[in-house]
Amino acid sequence: MAKIGRNAPCPCGSGKKYKHCCLKKSQEAEREIQAQISLYGERLQAVLKAHAWLISDEDRREALEEAFFCDDESLRAGVAGEKDMIAHTVNSSIFAEWALAEAVEDIEDREDMEEVGFAGLVLRESPIRFSPEGREWIEALEGSTVSLYEVQQVERGRMLVRELVHGDADEWVESTGSLDVDQWDVAGIRLLPGREMRRIGVGVLNFPRDIGLELAKAFKKEIKRNAKRKQPGDERGSISALCLFAWMQMQYGERKADAMPQVAVGGTDEACCFVEDAYRVADWYALKKALASRKDVSWNGGQSDPAGAESWSWVWLERGAMGDGMDRVLAELRRKPKGLLVESMTKGRADAARAMLESLAGSPAVFVSRSTEDLMEAMERRDKARLTPAAKQDRPPAKVEIDIDTVQEVMTEYYTRWMDKPLPALGNRTPRHAATLKTQKAKVAELLKSMENNESRVAKSRGEQPMDFGFLWKELGLER
Repeated sequence: MAKIGRNAPCPCGSGKKYKHCCLKKSQEAEREIQAQISLYGERLQAVLKAHAWLISDEDRREALEEAFFCDDESLRAGVAGEKDMIAHTVNSSIFAEWALAEAVEDIEDREDMEEVGFAGLVLRESPIRFSPEGREWIEALEGSTVSLYEVQQVERGRMLVRELVHGDADEWVESTGSLDVDQWDVAGIRLLPGREMRRIGVGVLNFPRDIGLELAKAFKKEIKRNAKRKQPGDERGSISALCLFAWMQMQYGERKADAMPQVAVGGTDEACCFVEDAYRVADWYALKKALASRKDVSWNGGQSDPAGAESWSWVWLERGAMGDGMDRVLAELRRKPKGLLVESMTKGRADAARAMLESLAGSPAVFVSRSTEDLMEAMERRDKARLTPAAKQDRPPAKVEIDIDTVQEVMTEYYTRWMDKPLPALGNRTPRHAATLKTQKAKVAELLKSMENNESRVAKSRGEQPMDFGFLWKELGLER
């Protein structure tokens, strides 16, 4: 965003000059952020110094590696690459913090203890001189564990989190250094004791929201199974290890189709694969008429663009497949300038959609080509598309100033219409209707959280103010 001049009108709308209104608040906020970054840096430096001393002993280093990677050779190889494994991992501080918090060393020549926590070992036996803040941080780390949390609110220096696995009460936690966290993120977080509130560790395990929620469900099922077997064990320690392992698989797992766990699409045994089939259409009217005659095909909207070209889409459904009257989406059919594009999430569904189209009277759509992309390829494409901070700085400045109020107005209008649009994810109900149903309220709320989380991240990457979704929650009668 462009820097606001001291004599410019204050963006808060007060009518005063910026220097006489919100400038002081902005400067105080900036100083507070810098203080948080400094404190985070001091804690991180203490963690990395302690870790460097730990792995200077070859036997201890090997023991840490074996415990951390759980004998998963593909994961070990994925992290290692051409670089040193531990040095590569410690760049994110995850391994270092885990070693100090949860790893223990067997001490055979001591009668008073069989196992020693590495945090205590560092403080007692290493020659490192920690600052008071660094020493206190290492002490607080010992015995702490990671769990999955949903970030519900974010404020300067703190955030409200909801624990998703063990059923702990919602709580405000100090978030110093966690400046890349957005509302509705799902992350593996290590909470340490603090004076006024608990504190977040220096390493946060960020998961895509859908994956994080699925992990939380799986972890809760595992806890229930262990309870039925009357073997609960170290419940929190086990979940912490699973969080770390899942994050490591996502970040460093070997990106080969035969080495990665397959993610099956609901209702099939097929692995997820994004398929786009292109079709040539000679008679659009005949195609629309044929699709409209099918009970398993639903109109998904259409309009004309400023140039007068028509665009529309249909969804091909498996009626009632999801239970509670909800349909499963098999494919989406979209009109494009060069023909029909059919998108599916498995090759089997794409083949079935092709057979359905070819069975239509007169065969108005003719298959032309297919492109596919598996999950790993999609992840790699996404990673390559991300700009580095340096690249972002090199981008030329925008030539047109975009008024924030105008953007908010356009987005508000778009999402207002969205509330009355039937959605396949809601069984072709509108969000406004679904929000009145007990069985659908949670699904609408999850849609809002995902949308709000995504919009927040996009706005942050562009240096813009995120959109306020409060009006949607209020209009739909849902609690945030």
